[in-house]
Amino acid sequence: MESDRCLLWQGLRVTNYAGILSHGLLIAPCESPMSGYMLGKGIYVAEMSSKSASSCHHTKPGGEGSLLLCEAELGTPRQILTVANHKAGGGAKEQGMHSTRGLGRLVPSEWVDAGIVHKDLKGY
Repeated sequence: MESDRCLLWQGLRVTNYAGILSHGLLIAPCESPMSGYMLGKGIYVAEMSSKSASSCHHTKPGGEGSLLLCEAELGTPRQILTVANHKAGGGAKEQGMHSTRGLGRLVPSEWVDAGIVHKDLKGY
């Protein structure tokens, strides 16, 4: 399989860290409800940290969230969708695809060295 690795963001509640550290990132079990999954059950990562931050539930009173920067192997070929499809994972699997990419309305801005934000973040 051809490699298609990239760094992507994953947002989570702070309370989920223990499970992730002991078992890794896992797809929700079959018995869990399907609400909130735009492309079906799966491991959701994003190019834009702000998209992943919405999964942290940090806006609730007293809530904290965190972002993981993950090296993700997306696999090729992959299914590309522009609208929500709760059965996307099954459709991708039937077509021999390894993942689904949902294209949003916003795209990341052009690359800017993080050193502009803070001197300690400057790339070398």
